Parts: sequence; C-alpha cells; structure tokens
Amino acid sequence: MSQGALPIFVRIADSSASASTDAAADAAADASAPATPASNQLRLKALHAMSCLARGNTAAEAALVSAEVRGVETLESCLATDFIRLQRKATFVTSALILSDDADAAALAAYYGRLAPILVAQAGTSGD
Repeated sequence: MSQGALPIFVRIADSSASASTDAAADAAADASAPATPASNQLRLKALHAMSCLARGNTAAEAALVSAEVRGVETLESCLATDFIRLQRKATFVTSALILSDDADAAALAAYYGRLAPILVAQAGTSGD
C-alpha cells in the first residue's frame, strides 16, 4: 500500500468493530472489552489523523473507498457508535469526502450507499 500511515489510522479508528465473522466470538469480545472513554478518545484521534491524511489527497481519498483500506466501513462504524464526538467527526469527514473535487462516481456511490442512511437516521433522533 503506497498510502503509508493511512491504513494504520483507519484500523485504529475502526478498532471497536470486530474483523471476525463469527457472531459468538464478536459477542464474547464485546463482553470482555467494552468501549472505554480512553478507547473512544484513541479512535477519535485516529479518525482525525485519517481525515487530515485523506482530505485534499486524490490517491488517499480513492484508497479510503478501496476494499484494502476499508475507510467507508470505518466511517460507518464511527457513525454507529454512541460516542457523540466520534459521530460528529465521522460526519465531518464524510461531508468533506462527498464534497471533494476528487470524488468520483464509485466513491460517491460508496458514501451515499453506506453512510447516507445512517446520517439520515441520526438526524431524526439526535438532539445534538
């Protein structure tokens, strides 16, 4: 991967989401390691770094949509959290990526297809 640190920050920002496909293993992992404020702060800082590295960088923005980096899935997990600061940052990053001059049709389809439904649902329920 030629994007250097970007995939590392994406993995850290998505650290509460399990990479396992086994539902029982996911439940056991969630029960044994609940999200703490410290881990939420780490995810927030990693998402901020991911945002800084990607915005305005055509190659990095394209990499976020790739199956290798999984940036869209990371944004999705950040939007689905109960930690409001992480939701806000993920909303900002999503907005910046959608409005980017470098966003192509595939990127926009990924953002709108996966992230827009979550954002719309949160707009109706969030009091913040």
